[in-house]
Amino acid sequence: MKLKTVKILQYALLGLAILCMALLYVKESRVIGILGVLSAVGAILVNLIFWRCPKCGKWLGRDSGGSFCKHCGTAIDTGKKD
Repeated sequence: MKLKTVKILQYALLGLAILCMALLYVKESRVIGILGVLSAVGAILVNLIFWRCPKCGKWLGRDSGGSFCKHCGTAIDTGKKD
């Protein structure tokens, strides 16, 4: 999976989690709460499983704001414009 796709998926899952948690204040529903928690856990799992260097396969870290892998030095294309 491309790193840009991973980042979009992470933000979508986190957005859904935040939306669900906000909806809990309007309507207390067990389903909405479970969906919010599962979305947050899903975002974490996506990060841990897919946020990896395309060359060496090591995790890029929590906030890999750099353009290169800190392990092997490979250029990383995260889809953001510099």
